[in-house]
Amino acid sequence: MEATKTQIQARLLKVREIGFLMDYELLDSIPNLDINKIRIRFGFQVEQSKEENVFILNVQVAYAYPINKGEKVLVDLKTTNHYEIQDLQSLVKFSKGEFQDITGLLPTLLGISIGTLRGILLVKTTGTILADFPLPIVNATDLCKSVTNGK
Repeated sequence: MEATKTQIQARLLKVREIGFLMDYELLDSIPNLDINKIRIRFGFQVEQSKEENVFILNVQVAYAYPINKGEKVLVDLKTTNHYEIQDLQSLVKFSKGEFQDITGLLPTLLGISIGTLRGILLVKTTGTILADFPLPIVNATDLCKSVTNGK
């Protein structure tokens, strides 16, 4: 069976930082930070906009590091990304607070949002040891599946 291709017209309206934490004291207290021990956690949330044809995607990334038999967050960044998408109501559905991606739009927008997050994080970590550890490339389709349990 051949996949149906849908042409989508979209543009990024705005990106805003909605949360940022960097534990400078913790970063300075780790003498030999091993970047291979950093655990990266991603999260995202879709919001229904009151504006027609506006899609809101909030994304978050946190770098955690093992300290004293536990983990501490080194850096945590959250952004909100607003997209204008022509004929949005035919591409996604919101029903009783549930989001349904009819056409597979979410991984594309998530990939764009993570790329934007990567750039912001790079600027925010300049001058720290984390500047040498940019956010790795992430498969947004796999991330969507892992968060939605493959639905």
